Amino acid sequence: MREFDRLYKTNLVFSGSPLDLAIDEASGRLDADAAAFAAFVRDTIYERLPPQVLAALRKGSFEC
Repeated sequence: MREFDRLYKTNLVFSGSPLDLAIDEASGRLDADAAAFAAFVRDTIYERLPPQVLAALRKGSFEC
């Protein structure tokens, strides 16, 4: 998470003063940062899985 924060200028590790964190929450930044991370994971991990693994995940039958 720290590296994602560093590369994408987000604050998912909730660093900063309590005032900074309150401002981030009130401004919607925390929600936007979480959405950016979800999009990153979907693109870099989920979408790049082999088709048979994606099909198994979608059916709920994937086993490691």
